[in-house]
Amino acid sequence: MSVDNRLEPGGRDVSDYYFAPPADGEVKFTISLLYRFGPYDLMQQKGWLKEGPQDILPAHADIPVVVVECNGNIEQPDRIVCNQIDPPK
Repeated sequence: MSVDNRLEPGGRDVSDYYFAPPADGEVKFTISLLYRFGPYDLMQQKGWLKEGPQDILPAHADIPVVVVECNGNIEQPDRIVCNQIDPPK
């Protein structure tokens, strides 16, 4: 069964992710939305993850669109603060 995970223009997709946090202390995590020219497996097979064809892709195949960084104390999850940051270039 193949899966089509493309987003329609102006479309929306929501995903939930769960992980086991540490028992106490500070946490920091970063969330990135990446633009990819094609499916990961195809990009890997074609070698596009290392260097893209200059007429199609930039030097790197993953283009950060939105990056959000979150910090806070795990004992006060309602006080974990998330801010949008500039994507790496």
